[in-house]
Amino acid sequence: MIRSRTIKVIIFCVLFEMCGSGVYALNLLGPPTAELEQGQFEYGLEHSYSRLGMDFDFAGGTAAMPDFGSHATRMDTVYSRFSYGFTEKVEGFASAGWARIIDKEHQRIDVDGRIYGFGAKITLQEYYLVKWGLLLQANIVRTDGTWYRPYSPNGWFGDADMNYYQIIAAGGVNYQVTKKAFMYGGPFCYYLDGQLEYDEIWPLSTWTEKYDIRNKSMFGYYVGLNWVIANDIALNFEYQTTSNDNMLVCGFAWKF
Repeated sequence: MIRSRTIKVIIFCVLFEMCGSGVYALNLLGPPTAELEQGQFEYGLEHSYSRLGMDFDFAGGTAAMPDFGSHATRMDTVYSRFSYGFTEKVEGFASAGWARIIDKEHQRIDVDGRIYGFGAKITLQEYYLVKWGLLLQANIVRTDGTWYRPYSPNGWFGDADMNYYQIIAAGGVNYQVTKKAFMYGGPFCYYLDGQLEYDEIWPLSTWTEKYDIRNKSMFGYYVGLNWVIANDIALNFEYQTTSNDNMLVCGFAWKF
C-alpha cells in the first residue's frame, strides 16, 4: 500500500514538471475553507508559473523616463507551504521558497530571489456537503538580477532589483462531490505593490531609474478540484482568471 501511494505521487510530480511550461498562476489558493482538524498539521509542495499584468510608473532617477506596461511578466516559483489547524474552523499557513521573474517586453528583466507568504482560511458556515468560507493570503517577493533594453543603439544594460508584495482576498464554497473529491471556487480580489530599480551602465556613466509597480487587474474568480489520492495526501487542480490573464495551477499536500 505504501509503495502504491509513493508511485502515485512520483507520477504526478513527473507529469507536473513536463506540463509546467504551459501553466500560469497568481498563486495556489486551494479551498477557501479550513480543512484541518484542531491541532493537525499539513505540508505542501507547490511549483507554479505566474503570468502577471503589471504597470510600471516612473518614480524618479537620473533622468525622466516614460511609464510603461507589460502583459508578459512571468514568475516561476518553487516553494513549500506549512499549515496548522488552530480550531475546526480556523486554519493558518506560511510559505517560503524561490522565485524567478522574467519580462520580455520593453526592458528585458531577468531577476531571481526569495518569496515568503502567510495567510489564513476561515469556515463561516457548513451545511451537509457544502462549506462557505473566506481566505486571505499575502506574499513578499525580493529579487535582484540583470536587465537590458533591446534594439537600443547605446546598448543599455545593467543591474535590476525588483521587490513587491501581493495580497489576495477570496471567498467561496467548498462542495464534497464524492468521498475523496471536492470542488471549490468563488471570487477573489487581488492587489500588488512594489518597486523596480535599474542601474543603467553606459560606456561613460551610470544612471539610476526607479519605477512603482502596480497590478493591471484587481478582480477575478477561481475554481478548483481537491482530490484525495491517499489517506493523507491530496492533489489540487485550480483555474484562475482576471481581466488580463487566464491561469492554471496545481500542487499537493500531506496531512499529519
